[in-house]
Amino acid sequence: MTTVTRDQFLAATQPTTERVAVPEIGEDAEIIIAEMNAVDKEAYEDLIFDTKGQLVKGKSLRAVLVSMTAENEDGSLMFDGEDDVEELGKRAGSAIARLYAVALRINKMRPQDLRDTAKNS
Repeated sequence: MTTVTRDQFLAATQPTTERVAVPEIGEDAEIIIAEMNAVDKEAYEDLIFDTKGQLVKGKSLRAVLVSMTAENEDGSLMFDGEDDVEELGKRAGSAIARLYAVALRINKMRPQDLRDTAKNS
């Protein structure tokens, strides 16, 4: 095995993005879903779990994750703050579910991803 350098690691571990079709908006409509960096992933966990590690009741996990991963073309977040999370929670379930599924997958947050991580630790 070869030990990598700091620069090699930082160059190879840039967050990935994926374009997701949103036919509810239009035939060619897409939203970019991005992989969260480590700081943002921890912020997401802080939002959805209380101090005892229990899920916070009343929070839309899907809306929170979509709001933290949907990006504009320039890489800035498409949605901003609690008001947008509340609005996302009121939108078409099929569109949010599709975006949420991609966000879970590319952020390696699905149950099978967590099991794989545990096996490789």
